[in-house]
Amino acid sequence: MFVNVDGGKIYCEISDFENLKDGRPILFVIAGGPGFDHGMYKNSPADFESFAHVVYHDARNCGKSSGFDLDSCTLEQHAKDIECIRKHFGFSKIAVLGTSYGSMVAMNYAINCSKYIENLVLVAGAPSHQFLDDAKKNVEEHGTAEQIDICKRYLWDGKFTTQDQVIEFLITMRPLYSKKVKANLALNPGEKIVMDVKVSFDVLNYAFANYFREFDLVPELSKISCQTLIMSGSEDWINDPRQALIMHEKIAGSILHVFDSGHSIAVDQPIEYARVIGKFLASDVIC
Repeated sequence: MFVNVDGGKIYCEISDFENLKDGRPILFVIAGGPGFDHGMYKNSPADFESFAHVVYHDARNCGKSSGFDLDSCTLEQHAKDIECIRKHFGFSKIAVLGTSYGSMVAMNYAINCSKYIENLVLVAGAPSHQFLDDAKKNVEEHGTAEQIDICKRYLWDGKFTTQDQVIEFLITMRPLYSKKVKANLALNPGEKIVMDVKVSFDVLNYAFANYFREFDLVPELSKISCQTLIMSGSEDWINDPRQALIMHEKIAGSILHVFDSGHSIAVDQPIEYARVIGKFLASDVIC
């Protein structure tokens, strides 16, 4: 289904839509990137659909969503679109889970609309442009020559021009994103990494060439009043765990859970990832 916003259309899916009034929470899952569609999040190891009505959507000009000017594909507007979707379906209270860039959107939304959120989950995120400096240092210190080069060629200045370049980047960087993948490649050095994803690289480019260089949510994080869980990977190269500490310090009453993982927590620690989120959404505690 589509939600009409600002002359464009945002694609949405809601699990078990026919039974929305059965008492289960409404969980918005916000994709990362920016530029990724909702597809990979439908197969989350946490199996969110078993205990919640999950609202998936493709952000502006991503996936099946279309009709928007590229310069409207900003962090602030992505957050406002969450509110448009909530209002469209008439949800009074929602839970929100954002991963990577999705956590930045979730924070922005919570700053302005915390009263509508019952539970907020921020996975492998960062609250300001400072993440870029940390990421560049981490690649220089821990990356291979190939990884350092591909970040300079495509990522830091938003220079992707084809889908194949995005796939090349993701495959090259995969061992830094995931400790499990890195360990497996060490045991099986000839094994190839296969990535079957589609990314709206113009939306990704726009972020890195523009607002990623200046956004700063830190001064406003104290406005978030809902129950908040912050999840970080101990060896996250792009959203360094130091960013999670800042979020934890600024969001009153927040819970911080650090995993033995890279950026891809759900890949490296799928069982613990599912357990922690499930416990939090069910009872607001982490055991």
